[in-house]
Amino acid sequence: MPDIQKLYETYDTEGDDALIILGVASPNIGGETSEEGVKKFLEENGYTYPVLMDTTGEQFMNYGVFSYPTTFMIDRDGNVFGYASGQLSEDMMKSIIEQTMEGKRKS
Repeated sequence: MPDIQKLYETYDTEGDDALIILGVASPNIGGETSEEGVKKFLEENGYTYPVLMDTTGEQFMNYGVFSYPTTFMIDRDGNVFGYASGQLSEDMMKSIIEQTMEGKRKS
C-alpha cells in the first residue's frame, strides 16, 4: 500500500495523462475488519487515495477476486486491460501502468 500511495502522489489525476487509482476494501467479509476499522487503518497510515467500501462483496464477485491483493488495470474506455494477483512492487506497478496507458503488453 505504501507503493500505491507513492504512485497516487506521483501521477496526474486529471487530463490526458491521468491515472486513476482506486482501492477496494471488503469490510466484514472474510478476514476483513469493519468499514470503520478500514477507514481508521487508512487514516493512521496516511493513505489518501480513494477506497471504495464493497460492503456486500458485489464488486469482488463481479471481478472474480479470490485472492488479496488483486490489481486490475482498466483502460480509458472502461475495459479490463489485465489483472495481477498478489503483491506487486513499485517497479512492477509502473510497468503495468505504462503498458495500460500505451495499450500494449510487453512480452
